[in-house]
Amino acid sequence: MKPLRLALSGLNSFIEEQVVDFETLSAGGLFGIAGKTGSGKTTVLDAMILSLYGKIPGRGQRNADFINLKSTETRVSFLFEIVCRGERKRYLIERRFARRKNGDVKQDATLSDATDGGAPTALEQDPRAADARLLEIVGLKVEDFCQCIVLQQGEFARFLNQNPTDRINAIGRIFSLDEYGEKLSERVRKRSAAVELDLARLTGEKARTGAVTAETLAALEKEIEGAGRALELKSAERAAFAAQAETLKAQADKCAEYLKKSAELADLRGKYKRFGDDIKECGEKIGAAEARKAALSKRNMERNAALMAEQTALFAAQARAELARGRAAEERERLNRENMAAALAADLRAGDPCPVCGGPARGPVFSAAGTIGADMEAVRRALREADSAIADCKKRDASIRGEVAALINDASAALIDAEIARLTERRAAASAEYEHMRGEGKQLAAQTEALKADLPEGAEPAALKAAAAAAAAGERAAYNEEGALRDRKARSEAALDERRRAFAALREIDKALRAKTAESDLIKRLQSALMGRALMGYVAEEQIYDFTDAASQRLSRLTGGRFNLEYDGEFVVIDNMSGGRRRGVSTLSGGETFLVSLSLALAISENLAAGGDRLMEFFFLDEGFGTLDNDLIETVMDSFERLRHDRLTIGLISHRAELMQRIASKITVVNASEFEGSKIENGG
Repeated sequence: MKPLRLALSGLNSFIEEQVVDFETLSAGGLFGIAGKTGSGKTTVLDAMILSLYGKIPGRGQRNADFINLKSTETRVSFLFEIVCRGERKRYLIERRFARRKNGDVKQDATLSDATDGGAPTALEQDPRAADARLLEIVGLKVEDFCQCIVLQQGEFARFLNQNPTDRINAIGRIFSLDEYGEKLSERVRKRSAAVELDLARLTGEKARTGAVTAETLAALEKEIEGAGRALELKSAERAAFAAQAETLKAQADKCAEYLKKSAELADLRGKYKRFGDDIKECGEKIGAAEARKAALSKRNMERNAALMAEQTALFAAQARAELARGRAAEERERLNRENMAAALAADLRAGDPCPVCGGPARGPVFSAAGTIGADMEAVRRALREADSAIADCKKRDASIRGEVAALINDASAALIDAEIARLTERRAAASAEYEHMRGEGKQLAAQTEALKADLPEGAEPAALKAAAAAAAAGERAAYNEEGALRDRKARSEAALDERRRAFAALREIDKALRAKTAESDLIKRLQSALMGRALMGYVAEEQIYDFTDAASQRLSRLTGGRFNLEYDGEFVVIDNMSGGRRRGVSTLSGGETFLVSLSLALAISENLAAGGDRLMEFFFLDEGFGTLDNDLIETVMDSFERLRHDRLTIGLISHRAELMQRIASKITVVNASEFEGSKIENGG
């Protein structure tokens, strides 16, 4: 893990937001956090831990206690990188702690993925969910994280010179070995009790199982074999009866089906004969209707022709009558003029002026005036005769026209056509049904013949059913006998299985008793080994040997190959500049002691972090430099100059000005005043 940016406000002595740019600060691999005692240097670490875990362990504080008294809330924001299984990712965790009136604290949290460099993508927005996800990401619980990143240098200097018992206890405390030792002892105790219960149970089971011999099993197997042979014979007999019954039943069913099909065929033949008769009858009726239609058509045509001839003659007679009437009308007009002239001339004398032309009258004009009346009567009679003839012609014409219209509108032909259409449709339907039934009849006849071919000569359904029933009765009797044999065999098999299980159970019980007895002896030896703190001491010494090798390699690099570190119950320094002489750690100078202690601290911290698959890339050394003189400070700084070429970034937290002067990249925490909180300044 590498810290990149940390922002905090309202935390302990800090009020206004302060920002630590770790990415710039740690670019050289070594940086410092300077400040006077009590200024808030360690609060920078607290803010980082609070961001990741939502709490600050080991300070005896509630969440409300770390909120600055002049603030209503604490805010922390931490951007970091971490390498997990070869992949480097960036995450941003932001938390807010607000003090409520009842003294409780309300927490808000947002965890985001900031790997791509753009706007962070929110992963979790609930404090508990963020805590769980961060535990997966970081891979360390808060207690282990604190031990891995904050190295108390003075503690490891004391660790070098402790007596073996105190040193073992210290390792047990650092790696929580006592807890695991107690848990292991408790598990062994519980396992021992469980094994003793199993031994008692197995002993009781063996007593309850009783004795089962191989001879008992052999006798039962022989009995089962005999029952099996009898069962096979009875099964074959039952199968024969079943096959016979099935065959007879099938024949009876076929016979019944044959009779049914024969009846259906006879009925079908009667039906399509009736449809044939219907087709014939429809044809005859259609022929008669068509004959009636032809006769009616002929009669109507003849009558229409006669009427047309009569009408033509009538037209001629009417024309003659109208011509005669016209002539009579003209004659009447002439006679009327003559009659008028005669009336005028009756009073004229010769030489009188004419009332028509005005000239002188030349004597009597109409000497035959007496004949006009007779002629006029003849004309009137001719007119009456002509009018009567014309009226008769018109009356007869109207009658002829009505008769022609009646012939045209005669519905008799339409009725006959409708009858023919109905009969034609009926004949077509009957023909279709006739053909369909003929097809069904052929199919049914074929089925009937096929059924007849499969039946024995003279087969009767009743006789076949009786024979099938007799065979079925034989099958049932054989089945019952077979069931009795099967039950006897099953009882024998059950008894054999029970005795086999008992026999196998005895063998398993004996095997389990031997295994449980061996396990009980092993547990007793393990309990003896776990008495006191023997196991914890053994594991603790193995841990010391493990991290001493890692510390020796780092010490060799820090000292340019001069020193190596070994452990054989006590820490011993190998001085390679003195021919590999072994020196007790009590003979080391202050600077040499610091280098050995630093190497051990870093090795133990890496060992603590090694339980996960996350790479820890930074460490903080918090104080531990107060007793170093200037010469030792030179040694310390030389050591850190070598460390900066390692993959680790080291942060030194100290109030020693002469130490911080040697560090180019640093921040200074300025003490809080009466009016404002602590400040973080670059350099210093």
